[in-house]
Amino acid sequence: MDTLAERFVSPGKALSQQSADESRLERALVRETKAMLLAVKKQALARSLQPAFATNRWHQAIVDTLAASGLERGSQEWRYLSDSLAELDLGEEAYASAMAVMTAATRVDYTLKTTIDEKAVSAALDLALDLETPSITAAGGDIAQRDFYGEFRQLGATWRARVKRTVRTGFTGFSGFVAQQAFRVGRRAEKRWVAHHDDHTRPDHLEADGQTVPIESYFTVGGEPLQYPGDRRGSLANIANCRCVMISPR
Repeated sequence: MDTLAERFVSPGKALSQQSADESRLERALVRETKAMLLAVKKQALARSLQPAFATNRWHQAIVDTLAASGLERGSQEWRYLSDSLAELDLGEEAYASAMAVMTAATRVDYTLKTTIDEKAVSAALDLALDLETPSITAAGGDIAQRDFYGEFRQLGATWRARVKRTVRTGFTGFSGFVAQQAFRVGRRAEKRWVAHHDDHTRPDHLEADGQTVPIESYFTVGGEPLQYPGDRRGSLANIANCRCVMISPR
């Protein structure tokens, strides 16, 4: 842990390392999320999708993401990051989006007496789950099916951005949590808040830049007591998308 604490001595090193680790975690979660969504699509096309399948598959995506990160399963660090990522329940949302497509396909087929072929249903699922499907024509649909297909163009189009936000928020808190533990073990006396100096940083976080307090004390950021950047005791408005880090000058 003393070696780990050295990562949090230099502002530049702490910021760059956190950014690199966050990017790796994001890529892993995007990969596992897409695998989860493809599994949900497959179950939907087989007319066998159940809520528990989607929810369990999302939880497995989180487990696989953390396993790829090298964390020890069941450790404090694993639990912290797992809890952070689990706040985004894409399994439940994937189920709802997929079932909206299947319900609409049935409605159009039986109520309007219009045949919706499997290619069109598959393409609509790709849209609803944001799986980067080509156009309706390329997917094999015809003019009569376009209204059905277009219904789902916006359902799932934001999951990548939400994964990014969840990873950033969770990993900033995770990094602060790890630093706090390392500083305790290393018997560090103080900790310091370090903010990015760019247009994406909250004014309150820029104001906190350089704030130095005893290890077991709290920073005051945006009027809230935070033990470290991303501390979940803070309001979502204060910690979401935070990129700040904590270092120990001595």
